[in-house]
Amino acid sequence: MLIKKVILFSVFIYFNLLIGQPIPKIPIGMNIGSNNYYSECLVFNDVMKTASPWISFNAEGESEWNTGLADQIPLDSAGYPLEIPYTPAGEAPQKLRTLINNNYPGDYILLFDGAGQITINNEAHEQLGPNKYRIELTGYTENIWIDIDQSTEGNHIRNMRIIPEEYDGHEEEMPKFYAKFLQGLTPFHALRFMDWHNTNNSEQEEWADRTMPYYYSQGLSTGMSYEDAIELCNTLQTDAWFCVPHQADDDYHTRFTELVRDNLNPELKVYIEYSNEIWNWGFDQSHYVGENAPGHNNQYVIDDLTSINPTEYQHPEKDAYMMQRTFRLWSDVFTGAHSGRLIRVAAGQHSWMDNTRRILEYLFKKDMEGNPHTDPIYSASTGAGCDAFAVGGYFNFEERHHLEWNSMDPADVTPEMIIDTVMAIYDERSGYWSDVTAGFVNAFDVDYLVYEGGQHMQPYLQGEYEYNQSVWDAQIHPKMYDLYMKNFRKHAESEVDCKLFMAFSYVSERESRYGSWGHLESLEQVGAGNYMEIAPKYQALLDVNTTSSGITVKSAGQPAYFVLEQNYPNPFNNITMISYQLLKTDNVDLIIYNVLGEKITTLVSGRQSQGVYQIKWNAEGLSSGMYLCILKSGNTKQVKKMMYIR
Repeated sequence: MLIKKVILFSVFIYFNLLIGQPIPKIPIGMNIGSNNYYSECLVFNDVMKTASPWISFNAEGESEWNTGLADQIPLDSAGYPLEIPYTPAGEAPQKLRTLINNNYPGDYILLFDGAGQITINNEAHEQLGPNKYRIELTGYTENIWIDIDQSTEGNHIRNMRIIPEEYDGHEEEMPKFYAKFLQGLTPFHALRFMDWHNTNNSEQEEWADRTMPYYYSQGLSTGMSYEDAIELCNTLQTDAWFCVPHQADDDYHTRFTELVRDNLNPELKVYIEYSNEIWNWGFDQSHYVGENAPGHNNQYVIDDLTSINPTEYQHPEKDAYMMQRTFRLWSDVFTGAHSGRLIRVAAGQHSWMDNTRRILEYLFKKDMEGNPHTDPIYSASTGAGCDAFAVGGYFNFEERHHLEWNSMDPADVTPEMIIDTVMAIYDERSGYWSDVTAGFVNAFDVDYLVYEGGQHMQPYLQGEYEYNQSVWDAQIHPKMYDLYMKNFRKHAESEVDCKLFMAFSYVSERESRYGSWGHLESLEQVGAGNYMEIAPKYQALLDVNTTSSGITVKSAGQPAYFVLEQNYPNPFNNITMISYQLLKTDNVDLIIYNVLGEKITTLVSGRQSQGVYQIKWNAEGLSSGMYLCILKSGNTKQVKKMMYIR
């Protein structure tokens, strides 16, 4: 009863805040952060997948924490050392250690194959056998690491995994992804994997440089594997947005494209983007493109960029060239029946509006009035264009506000003051940028997207100031919801007509001077139901998000003779109605699954006549979260996502 009262009170708050102002509707996607040993966003059930890069230390006597010799120790194809201790040339014998994520709560079992000895640097653990330990993780960010003290050459320690104790003895039943990680993502239309793959400053050039799914960790500098990203989208039935590493050669593009084409559910869309924020001089990719891709494996790339300008000038046109190349290489693979799945996304800087115009003019090889470009800088342009243009969708305060607040008594700088300040300048800043950008995008008849968006309110230049706490507290102030609604109303205006808004980001720490990017602070908030109090940014995403139209999966040539409607109400508390229509008499199954693919119940199974049917489903006793309603007939099925809130 208390939970219901909290939910109703929260609904009452934001309904009254917005009375007379209808909530805009925009398809919402989500950016997912990187995986590492300290992240609050827990992706995998196997904790070993969060392990840090190997850290070397002296096998004997005293040693500093990191001797910096890990790259001199031979590894197998999955990244495990072939022998420990190992003596690099001219150095002392070395051991290796790795940090793991302690934010997982509960008892876990560490297992490994091979022969050797390890030390777990955590008081709450016990050895259960030669290759088996129990570890108690606290659920808090405290360092835990594992030392490999001895590993036998020829039968070295390998295949390390740290699994929830409940799956001990039957690992094959363990889902790959952490349940609450999936649950919090289920409402969204697309997932952007920019941070997942550590796109910024990437050193990947060749296909062999990427992370493999069988590697000992998915928390390394090369990011998580493409295979896991594809599996995540298939699990959630969510479109994928990939960012190609800026140095990737043609072969890398082709193999990446083939992997996605052949393994992502064919009913799902693929948004493809060249790197990330090439305009941002804080990232290596910006300098790389401006300097004409020095050392690129494909000489024609260097030549074409140099033909635009041999110096660092003409940066937007060079950016556009690299986008064009990515679009061409992916389109060469996504042909025939697959061609409609690919969405070519060009991207620019929100506040540098002319950057958008110049990129679009290069991609289409014509000006805003449709006149063809004949200047030599356009000689390498194919004029093939793009399908969509994406910019940021952020809002923030300015330096002048920082200076004012920094001179005030900290007690007088309140979260509400900060939000009101951003609200007051929104129209002249972020709103204006969106209007001008939309004019350019509309002139070339492509869709307007937001690759990252939401609040950008962080301490000025990420410094330490007395007002920092108020910036952090503003993140969960009820008025933050209003600020999000103002931003969404701008993007929903007919002149902008944003087709997909990718929020940044899913889960991260709130009280950080480097930004409060997470719409949730931890996965423990998923399913809490009182988002308006603990995560108003996330509540805003849920309220604005459009309802999924559902996924229809069928074999070639097999028509669908039924229609599954969206359940009502959705979200729902205990009881919801599921309606469907049969266009002919047929055998049908109506089944409810959780997001892990586990069957919850079968509502209908048998032959039914043509007509309209309505089924009442009571979810009482189940956990809050997303469920999948699947209607099957022959080789065809339709899927609807349902959100249950207890």
